[in-house]
Amino acid sequence: MGGFCVYGQSLEIARTRAAKKVSEFEPSGENGKKRRLTQAEWVERVNEKATGIFASMNPVRVSPEFDAPQFARDFIDCASKTSVLANMAVMCMDKKLDAKGAEVKSKTSGLTLMTWVRYDDAKAKPR
Repeated sequence: MGGFCVYGQSLEIARTRAAKKVSEFEPSGENGKKRRLTQAEWVERVNEKATGIFASMNPVRVSPEFDAPQFARDFIDCASKTSVLANMAVMCMDKKLDAKGAEVKSKTSGLTLMTWVRYDDAKAKPR
């Protein structure tokens, strides 16, 4: 199991979300019947919706898990040349903290919960 990954905004994920929201039928016309959109019209509407989703989406995990941060940085270098990703950051597994900075414990097991945090932030805090 790796302890590092990359989070960012992905146009491909935005397109997937947009495809679920865009209907393949046009709203009712003057005679009350719905008209099926052509493939080109539907793709155009999906791309418009995806652009809006991409601009406002929260970062999501866009890479597999890695064993070291340098592999995540290599992924960022490669992805920035080949795909449409934005605001990429190296993340690492660390203890989940509440607003006051206390560790969050599982209600069932009592163990500390783990979550993805920015690698730079995790390095900066004392252990």
